[in-house]
Amino acid sequence: MKKSMTSPVFLAGFFSAIGMLIALTTYAVENPFADIEGISSGAATADGYKGGVEEAHPLQQSPVINYTLMGVIASVDRSVAMIKSSEGGEYFIHVGDLLGNAGGKISSINHKGIEVKEKTQIIALNVRNKGTLDD
Repeated sequence: MKKSMTSPVFLAGFFSAIGMLIALTTYAVENPFADIEGISSGAATADGYKGGVEEAHPLQQSPVINYTLMGVIASVDRSVAMIKSSEGGEYFIHVGDLLGNAGGKISSINHKGIEVKEKTQIIALNVRNKGTLDD
């Protein structure tokens, strides 16, 4: 049975997730829509990772489908998403950031999720909402 987007359970889950994103945004980044200063390649180095060539950033260690999209915040000018790696690390990502071990680049962030463009395909990750029974 699908839940309506106005059902109390859905709304409670939705507002709980938004509250978590706001809390994490306040703690981790003053403005999640602002450019990361001094960083040219986006999330691949957004957390200050300084590994060598033989070590990949956590957002570039696994196939795109192994990541979980936790939430999306969209504005007129920019959008940001929160993604969780298989190791449990959580990261804010933007359009143009690298994701996955096949050279994927985030090409779109919208209300449903993200799209990652790899050499031969586009992979869509939808937002995972724990407040729904549609899984």
